Amino acid sequence: MAHIRKRKLPSGKIRWQVTWDLPKAAGCNRARHATEMFTSEREAKAKKAAVEISRPTSSALFRAMAEDYFDHMQLLVDAGERERSYIDMLRGHINNHILTDTELAGTRCASLGTPECQLFLNRLIVRIGAKPAAKVRTTLSQIFKYGTQVGYVAANPVRDAEVKRKRRPEAGHEAPFILPTKAVLKALINGAASFDATGRAIAVVRVLMFCGLRMSELRGLPRSSCHLVGDKPHLSIAQRADRYNVIGSVKSTAGRREVDLGPDTAQALRLWLVRAPVAPAPKVRPGEPPPPPPPQYAFPNEDGGIWAYPSFRAWFWVLLMNHCGLTTDEMADAHIRSCSRSHAALRAPAFGPHMLRHVYASLQIEQGVSPKRLQKLIGHATLKMTLDTYGHLWPDEDADRARARGVERMI
Repeated sequence: MAHIRKRKLPSGKIRWQVTWDLPKAAGCNRARHATEMFTSEREAKAKKAAVEISRPTSSALFRAMAEDYFDHMQLLVDAGERERSYIDMLRGHINNHILTDTELAGTRCASLGTPECQLFLNRLIVRIGAKPAAKVRTTLSQIFKYGTQVGYVAANPVRDAEVKRKRRPEAGHEAPFILPTKAVLKALINGAASFDATGRAIAVVRVLMFCGLRMSELRGLPRSSCHLVGDKPHLSIAQRADRYNVIGSVKSTAGRREVDLGPDTAQALRLWLVRAPVAPAPKVRPGEPPPPPPPQYAFPNEDGGIWAYPSFRAWFWVLLMNHCGLTTDEMADAHIRSCSRSHAALRAPAFGPHMLRHVYASLQIEQGVSPKRLQKLIGHATLKMTLDTYGHLWPDEDADRARARGVERMI
């Protein structure tokens, strides 16, 4: 087997090292290895592929291919081509679901076909359910796709294997989500206005409800992207904060967009930004040039930094929803209720902050927006994603009634 490792030399230069197994010498049981350094990852991959193709693929087990794929993706994360959250998901799929299946992990690559992959998926469905299994199937397919590129296998056997999921909705669950009523939304707005004296709560609720931002986009929104002067106030969405509070680009090219602000939302945001915490300027050392100013966010934490989502949900959203009386019969998380006596009776929110993104889409549809325009406003990568999520919200009751009368006259 061949493996690629990224190495930093004492000189500071970066090299890619390819190590592969050599045949054992006659009369010697000690394993032998060969190593070669390359200046680029592309050259290292070419060497690795040449080594693997030069020997029969049946000598490699699936486990080696999966581990090699993970190492390859880790290099992409280190180079900034993939996000850290992706490698964490990949690690969970490979270590917890794929390599724990001994029948799959211990099989030689050349012996794996569609039947073997389908049997693995069937076992996985029984163990974790169809929906999570479908996500693991995607990772498995990517492993085999990589395997075809570097010579482990000749084709991707997962392509024709599938996870059969139940499509018939349960009674009372025909819609993919249930929107809050207008009365509930008004109660949320009114409660947010009285929740704090800074205006943060009402600004957060209005931006989520009337702009349709993802939570990652709200947390990573710079002050400079809030254009509140003039007769066309709007937000420029170009970045987001991931689960590790690392700022990066939006999820896709379509995520880069401008969202218009209504007058009340623009005013709420103006009032909040006057009181919002500001990140302190870094200290300047004598004799050194001043460092660049720190980024300033529209919705920062108390120190002016990125507002972590667990903190947002636990210490803001749960408290806000309880203040508004929009809760379920279940108690809030134990770690929230145990922090003080005043939190002991907190209940779980009736819905999460992402629901307000669905509310924004539904309000746009009520105003007559077209599916293609909603795709642009919401920042979806494809129109199919928009229609799959919100297609059921486009009403056409007049046409339905007209067709009902028409079909009776056809016979």
